[in-house]
Amino acid sequence: MKKLIFVIFFAALLGCAQNTPVTGNGTTIVAFGDSFTQGYGVGRANNFPAILQDLTGIQVVNLGAFGNTMRQGANRKRRIGRYNPFLVIIQFGGNDGLRGRPLRETETALEEIVAYVQSLGATAVIIDTLGGLGDARTEPYTELMRRVANNNGAIFVPYIMEGIFTSPFDAMNPGAQAHRLLAQRLYNILSPYIRERE
Repeated sequence: MKKLIFVIFFAALLGCAQNTPVTGNGTTIVAFGDSFTQGYGVGRANNFPAILQDLTGIQVVNLGAFGNTMRQGANRKRRIGRYNPFLVIIQFGGNDGLRGRPLRETETALEEIVAYVQSLGATAVIIDTLGGLGDARTEPYTELMRRVANNNGAIFVPYIMEGIFTSPFDAMNPGAQAHRLLAQRLYNILSPYIRERE
């Protein structure tokens, strides 16, 4: 039953995805996030951006940075522009939630990142790696991500680690298997956008 619910969830998500076309002229995908994106502890070949690159055949630039909050990410957002992306995966929030950063600070920072990505002509994809894991501290961050996506025409992928992680603390040092599963889920979600450009 749980597997069936999960399949239905992703089918619905893919249906909604068609409402946000990818129209940029860029040539790469940028993964912009914290140590999870960076692949801390699993190495360059085993992090989800590297696996996503193998799955898509498109260069995926890894701009993950250890320990970053959303605000720290926003402060270095202009690095994204060096790589001519058509799609930017935004993965922050774990350090915000577990450190109890102010919600408004996190939301403003995410808005800045999304605005900058869109100014490049790229599509912003916000992924929520902590939502749905049973920790009340992180749920408000999931909701602010949803709100920013809805208000700014970004793609929002909630609860993407559900069934892989059992608590938000799993996101602090995810193993190679978690990266592989995340990359596959992202590939399934992003494939319609990639085909749209072919």
